[in-house]
Amino acid sequence: MSKAKEAELGSNRDSTPIKRESRPTSALRWILAVLLAASLTSVLHKTDFLARLRHYCASGPVMNLPNQYILCSAEGETSVYTVDEANALKQCVGVDSGFVVSTGDLRTVQHGRNWRVYRIPPGAMVVPGLSDSHCHILEHGAARQIPFGDATSVEESVEMVASYIQANPDVERNRSEAIVSWGWDHESWSAPKYPTAADLESNPISRGRRVILQSKDGHAIWVSKAILDAYAPYPDTIEGGVIMRDGSGSPTGVFFDAAQNLIEMPSISDEELSRRLHLAARDALALGLTSLHDAGFKPESMDAFKREVEAHGKLPVRVYAMTHFDEYASYWTNGTEMLHGMGDKERFSARSLKIFADGALRTSGAAVDIYPKQLYEPYSDDPGNRGQMRLSGEALQSVVRRFAKAGWQVVRFFPSMVSSIKQTDRLRQNVHAIGDRANGLVLDAFESVLREDNKVDARETRPRLEHAQVMAEADFERIGRLGVIASVQPTHVTTLWHPLFELFVAWSEVHPSHRENLVDAPIQGIVGDIVVLVHTCSKLNGAKIFVARPHAPGTKRVKGLYAFRSILSSGARITLGTDFPVESMDPMKTFYAAVTRRAFNVPEGEGWYPEQRLTRTEALRGLTIDPAYASFTESVLGSLESGKRADWVILSKDIMKVDMNEVLTTKVLATALDGEIVFGGL
Repeated sequence: MSKAKEAELGSNRDSTPIKRESRPTSALRWILAVLLAASLTSVLHKTDFLARLRHYCASGPVMNLPNQYILCSAEGETSVYTVDEANALKQCVGVDSGFVVSTGDLRTVQHGRNWRVYRIPPGAMVVPGLSDSHCHILEHGAARQIPFGDATSVEESVEMVASYIQANPDVERNRSEAIVSWGWDHESWSAPKYPTAADLESNPISRGRRVILQSKDGHAIWVSKAILDAYAPYPDTIEGGVIMRDGSGSPTGVFFDAAQNLIEMPSISDEELSRRLHLAARDALALGLTSLHDAGFKPESMDAFKREVEAHGKLPVRVYAMTHFDEYASYWTNGTEMLHGMGDKERFSARSLKIFADGALRTSGAAVDIYPKQLYEPYSDDPGNRGQMRLSGEALQSVVRRFAKAGWQVVRFFPSMVSSIKQTDRLRQNVHAIGDRANGLVLDAFESVLREDNKVDARETRPRLEHAQVMAEADFERIGRLGVIASVQPTHVTTLWHPLFELFVAWSEVHPSHRENLVDAPIQGIVGDIVVLVHTCSKLNGAKIFVARPHAPGTKRVKGLYAFRSILSSGARITLGTDFPVESMDPMKTFYAAVTRRAFNVPEGEGWYPEQRLTRTEALRGLTIDPAYASFTESVLGSLESGKRADWVILSKDIMKVDMNEVLTTKVLATALDGEIVFGGL
């Protein structure tokens, strides 16, 4: 008897497989008897009986679903979250050939359809396929090559490089081959300092090898002496970038932002690019992510993904590509064609242009000017620092106008927490809460283009502001009025200082009666407009608690940091992402951070500026229908409505109802793409 026939006749996880030569078991005879009896029952009872029978037969694990089926809540529950305009809750959803055809109670969805019914476990929920609105797919795959995330020191990181070489005989034999990987993060080390080429020379296995290692946030590269020597000499300065130097002025082996262009990256084979894509897709689908907005496609990425579609007919996950504009190169300015749903499942699109601005927090990239004086206050701890912009306001407006007229969605990328680079390895020096000028400049550009050119409509071009992490109060009104989409990463709120501290607590999380105990607490340092206090807590066995207290006169700027509620209140639309591999890919962490604004190791408290929290409904929409709108696919994705593609996820807990701390332990039971299960089972 075939496995398919066994499932049809009611096998489950606990039953013994029925062999071909076996006689029918008592359970099987019982089912056959019931089937015979059913044929003699009243027509009025036929539908209910068949529904119960189909539920019994579908109770086992199912990886290959039929072309037509009905997915329902557990008995007595209504837990299919459609995320339609009314945020309606339904009992069931009907799927036919990869599309949603009906939602409602079982009787309604089943009417006229003799389809198999599958029920989810009690307490579980069904949501539309989840999206990550800002991520880096190939970089995530590359980060899986060498596990830098597990390193606690530069020495361990170097040892990991050596272990990788030894574990790959082809790499070990071919000393001319460049070793390229991703993911080091000096701030996660026990002694945070920037690595150097000399560190790679200290290990006999990596000594003399050509090594290029991208930082976790993608804003710096760490190279070996062989690479340093190959591209010498270097300019004293480079616009939009920084070369880390030692006391004598010699490059140490770390290059920030635009300075990375001084090092030529070796080409990556098609096989390696495909491996990275499938690694990232596998991880994403296991977490319920069916759509990924990749924030930085270059020509080689575009070509690789096209080849993948041509070879297999589709991608393993939906990808919306933001093509990378390089102010130092000509690509994406020479008539590159947009892609609208490439492949037989239309899973690959590219119609967005990403304009890069400045650096990032972890690598202390490039600071952003204070502009204009009447709207943006100087840094409270370094009023003379103006940092760097990679594009002037005039150049930015020109680029935005040119591509918006051509129909491209223009995306402006701004990390918010960066610092002025000084040639020293001191721990987190001069880190500023910034980004307000950058956000102001891009809104200037959007406003100018939308006002002066009636051929450019925000509803058609849907401009996006990536990160939007620090904004001036005056700009909140503009982002809503202009119809700009804010693409934000909630986990940045909760992990911003985590690599440095055993336990980080926002000032708002400290009970008023306990704040007096911190009056004389020593200052760990000033982080932009925030004073970080250190307090030894006897209740936590002497563990250090680091408390971030707003530092006047910069408090006004801090209130514009990760101000999600203010953005929504302006009338703008928010879409949520993670920036993986910079942060965890897990959308449950994204949901938790957006709703609580608490660190993952702080189970209680109001969170960082709690007035900026999102509701659960807003967070769910920010992971589903809002990303669909931001990628021009809201008519076919983002909600479980008739006519849309059947991308759905079963979560082990109802995250709209359980205690928020339980959200972090919620698991994905199954993920479906175009109606087909691609992870888990029923």
